[in-house]
Amino acid sequence: MCSDTPFARVSVTFKSHPTAADTERFFHILKVGYACATLRSLTLAPSYFASAPPATPNYILSGASLHNLAHFRALEHFNLWTFALDVDDAAIANLVASWPRLKTLHLVAMTIAMDQADPQPTLQSLWSIAKSCPDLTSLFLEIDATYIPTTHPIRVVQESLDELSVGLSLITEPTAVARYLSSLFPNLTNITTRYDGGTSEDDDEDEDDEPNPDGRGRRERWKQVESQIPHFVAARREEAAWGSL
Repeated sequence: MCSDTPFARVSVTFKSHPTAADTERFFHILKVGYACATLRSLTLAPSYFASAPPATPNYILSGASLHNLAHFRALEHFNLWTFALDVDDAAIANLVASWPRLKTLHLVAMTIAMDQADPQPTLQSLWSIAKSCPDLTSLFLEIDATYIPTTHPIRVVQESLDELSVGLSLITEPTAVARYLSSLFPNLTNITTRYDGGTSEDDDEDEDDEPNPDGRGRRERWKQVESQIPHFVAARREEAAWGSL
C-alpha cells in the first residue's frame, strides 16, 4: 500500500554501498512513505567516495528486488548505480511493463554479478523496453548482444530513443546488431561504452589495469553499430517509398 504523500522526485546518495537486503528495505520504505501515483523521478547511487564492498552475493541486487518499484507507475526517470546487478530478460520485461511513461532508464552496475561471466539481459530486453516505454529517450543497460532474436510476437518501432549506453556489453556481429536495433529504434544516434571519453594516452597508461582484454574491441564493434544504423533506416524508408508507388 502506498502513502498519500505527494512527492515527485527522490534522489538518494548512500555513504557506502548498501547490501541487497538494505536496498530492498529502502524500496519498502519508499513504497510506504511516498505516493506511488506522483513519484516521477528516482535516483539511487553510492557516494563517489564509497569504497568497493567485498565481492560477496550480499551486494548483488536482483530483478525481484527491483520489481518492488513496479508500484511507481508514474515514474519517468529511474537512475540506479549499484555494485552488482543480476537481472535477465524476464526481469527487465516485468519491470518496464509497469513504467509506460519512462523517459530515462539507467541501470548501472560497477561489476557483473560474481557468478556471471557476462551480463544476462539480451537484445530481447531492448524489444521489451521499446514495447513498454514509447517515450524513453536515454537508456543505460549492459546486455549480451551475441544472440540476435529472429521473431517477436508483434513488430515494435520506438522512435524516441536516441541515446544508448551499453557499458561492457558483449557483441560479436555488429552488422546484425545494427540491423536489429535500427528496426526497433530508428532514431538511435548515439551509442556509448565504458571506454568512451578517454584519450589514447589514457588507454596506454591503463592497459595493465584493463579488466577485460576485449573491452576496446567491443567499443569498436559498438561504434560500427552506431554508424550502420542510419544506413539500415534509410534503406527501409527507401523500400517503403518504392512499395507505396
